[in-house]
Amino acid sequence: MLLRKKTYLALDDLAKELNISKPAVLKHINKLESQGIVERRFIVKGRGRPRCYIKLSDYADELFPKNYEEWAIDIIKYAEDKLGREKVLEFLKSKMQDNLNKYNLYILTERNIRAKVSRLVDIMNKEGYIPELREGKDYIEIIKYNCPIMKIAKSYPEICSFEADMFTKMLDKRVELVTSMVNNGSSCIIRIYKN
Repeated sequence: MLLRKKTYLALDDLAKELNISKPAVLKHINKLESQGIVERRFIVKGRGRPRCYIKLSDYADELFPKNYEEWAIDIIKYAEDKLGREKVLEFLKSKMQDNLNKYNLYILTERNIRAKVSRLVDIMNKEGYIPELREGKDYIEIIKYNCPIMKIAKSYPEICSFEADMFTKMLDKRVELVTSMVNNGSSCIIRIYKN
């Protein structure tokens, strides 16, 4: 919390605030830095050695609670009130098209279906879906244990079928939404048939 309240905090000031030694603070900072949570900056002030300052990274900023989802829902509901549900669904479908274009850039170089799906799982992991890849004889499944857009999907469940359509276009394979968290499943399972 100390680093959240100040842009930069000197290493020795951080040690004083936490009431622990500088080497102990440095040990924690090294670990947090290796995880991309903090950044160091050395600043020269006057004579002598530069002082070490610590700040939260942009990545760490995303770890703090935000209310983006509520805002997004409110904006979408407002758009529905003004423009109608069909226009909102049209917008959500166009958002899936944007995702299709973005994902295609990552999987374009892959030749086989397993490599393409594996690349998709990597992307989805970065987006917070907590995906897992499972392979059967005739299919590959992406199991998503989190849905970053769950509140939107609960109000607009059509978005789940838009996503399945996106995977169909992207992979040029038959795709089926087997289970969905929107329909009280514990995960979303997207099945991609190999042939």
